[in-house]
Amino acid sequence: MKELETSLTQMHKVIDVLSKDQRRKKRIQPNTFRKEPNFILGDYVLVGDPDPTRRSGKKLFLLWKGPFRVTNTLNNYIFEVENILNNSKRIVHGDRVRYYADNQLDITEEIKDQFAYDSASYEVEQFKDCRLNPSTHQLEFLVDWKGFSQDENSWEPLQNLWLDVPVLVQDYHRKLKRSGHDLADLVLEEIKKWTFT
Repeated sequence: MKELETSLTQMHKVIDVLSKDQRRKKRIQPNTFRKEPNFILGDYVLVGDPDPTRRSGKKLFLLWKGPFRVTNTLNNYIFEVENILNNSKRIVHGDRVRYYADNQLDITEEIKDQFAYDSASYEVEQFKDCRLNPSTHQLEFLVDWKGFSQDENSWEPLQNLWLDVPVLVQDYHRKLKRSGHDLADLVLEEIKKWTFT
């Protein structure tokens, strides 16, 4: 029995090392299928936000809102965009941005009215739990959406939540740490990757 236990422990250690090595290689491997966003300052874009009312299995549906105006490029994949209604700014990942029109777009009241109508937002009420997704091996938080029933709670990738609600993510990390949650340290590692210093 002791030999079996020792053998299983050794096997788990080997798998853990191989798994970490695979994840490291995947992170540094260039994605040849990924097209680099090509937005310039002043471009008008649509921004995709998760639509919790439309989920099909693991597929995340986005609700495209806009137009927003690109006001800054933080790197090749992170952009600052400005809301054309109230001039508020937010940071979005290039995967959540789509080209709308050229920078000569004439913003009419009709476009502003349509944007206001389309901008019905979804707010995070609170995070309920944290897990490592069994198929993607990404950290996810269980999101309780404000104004929606508990049946509509959804597991969302931590990275997407970090882009949308970083303060809530940090607060929930502290709660996980205080409660001794198994994934608290891993959450902190991920947050450190995305924090600009």
